[in-house]
Amino acid sequence: NTLILVNTNTAENNIKVKTTGLVILIGTSPIPNSNVTKYFCDTCVSLKRIWLIYSIENENQKATVKYAEILTKQIKEIYNDKVQFEFIPIKDVGNELAIFEDLSINVKLEPSEDISLHLNYTGGTKCMSVAAYSFLKEKFAN
Repeated sequence: NTLILVNTNTAENNIKVKTTGLVILIGTSPIPNSNVTKYFCDTCVSLKRIWLIYSIENENQKATVKYAEILTKQIKEIYNDKVQFEFIPIKDVGNELAIFEDLSINVKLEPSEDISLHLNYTGGTKCMSVAAYSFLKEKFAN
């Protein structure tokens, strides 16, 4: 397994390493996620899957699943079935351990899969960014 976690500002590096998976943290501002997703769909011929990590609604947070659904629809309209989408719900966006647990339960990857991931952490909460990075690093780094 290969885990590539780079700053979105240096996304051109991902073309060289043939990114196969894109992890998107979904917040309430959909434009950055849309731009990054389109960029990767345009430039990464090996891109196969996109994980959309979104919040579920409760008394402490708003749901962002509608933004994930809109993004999925936009990408499918442009790129057809180029990539698979997987939706990952987060129950508590302010609790790193709870996020890590939700990711552990819902991210379905086989340890034998050869995968290069790009984590786009511009959406979601800071806690989601830290937890997603930690989870991916622990689970997939060599």
